[in-house]
Amino acid sequence: MKRNRKEELKKELLRLEMKKWDLRSSINNQALVKYDTPVPYGWHGFWVLRDDISRSPEAEILQYILDTYGVYTWSRRKDLKYRCPRLKKLVDMVPSFRNISESVYDELDSKVKKYFILDTSNKTKAWYRPTYKVDIPLWKLDTTSVKYYKTHYQEHDELLYQELNEVEFTILNITPAPWGSYNAPKWWRKVKRAESKTKNRIDDRNMIVAYNSGLDIDDIDTYADYCTSSWHYW
Repeated sequence: MKRNRKEELKKELLRLEMKKWDLRSSINNQALVKYDTPVPYGWHGFWVLRDDISRSPEAEILQYILDTYGVYTWSRRKDLKYRCPRLKKLVDMVPSFRNISESVYDELDSKVKKYFILDTSNKTKAWYRPTYKVDIPLWKLDTTSVKYYKTHYQEHDELLYQELNEVEFTILNITPAPWGSYNAPKWWRKVKRAESKTKNRIDDRNMIVAYNSGLDIDDIDTYADYCTSSWHYW
C-alpha cells in the first residue's frame, strides 16, 4: 500500500508538471494585439562608422558587416547606459556582432574575411564547433541610439495566470520536502543520481577536449551536483 501511494504521488506530480508547462505555453502563445498608436519603449543602440572611417576606402566593406552581422542593444536611456549594482555606477551598453559558422565563413569574399577571426572562447566545451567572430577595432566605430516603439501587445488572460498559480501551489504542497521527512524520497534521489552521472560524463569529455587542445585542465569548471538522502549537495 505504501508503495502504491508513492507511485500515485509520482503520477500526480508528473501530471501537474505537464499541466504547468501547458499553461505556461498557453500564456506565452497568447495573441498579439496592435496598438492604436505606437508606444515609445526605450532605445535601440547600433554600431555606426566613425566619421573619418566612413570616408575611407574600407567604409563599404565595414558598413556591409555592420548591416549584416551587427546586433542592436536595448536600453531605457538614450545614452545607452544602465546602473550596474556591482559597480554602483552607470555602465555603457554596447551593441554586438553575431558569430558565423565555418561554412558561412568559407563562402565570404576575401575582403570581408579579413575582418573575421576564429572564436576560441568555447573551445574547451565538448559541444564546441568552430565559429568566427567580427574583428573590427572598436576605435573605428561609434554607437548611436534610435527611439524604439512598441506596435503590439500580448493579450493577458487572467484565468490562465490564476490556474497556473493554483497548479504551482499544489505542486509545492505535495512535493516531498526536508521537513516532515528529513530524508529525500528514493525516486527523487534516483533522478538526481542520473543527472549527476550525465554531468560527470560531460565534464570528462570537456577535460579530454581541453587536454587535446593543450589547455590547463585545472581551468575546467567541474563540480558534483548530487543530493544525498539527507538533502546535502556534494
